Amino acid sequence: MSNGGRVVAGLVEDSADIAQAHVFHALLSQRRAALCDRLDQQAVELARHERSRDSAGVRRKRLRIKEIGAEIRDIDRMVQSLTAQVLRETQKRR
Repeated sequence: MSNGGRVVAGLVEDSADIAQAHVFHALLSQRRAALCDRLDQQAVELARHERSRDSAGVRRKRLRIKEIGAEIRDIDRMVQSLTAQVLRETQKRR
């Protein structure tokens, strides 16, 4: 077999990697959007607990907001990494 066969196989693998990166990007974006909605809900609930001077409720909501924020940051890092990977693969093709 000539090198041409390996080159074609490599291009197909690269294309599959890029397609998979796009799928993961879409899934992560959906998860991030859901988390942002949940974060908004938690902020509303936090304000309600603050108005009613429920210190235990305020602590719980602040902790949950912090956890959601950390998960959003993790997703942002993953999306950034996927974007960098896709850009590298695209540049390799050129």
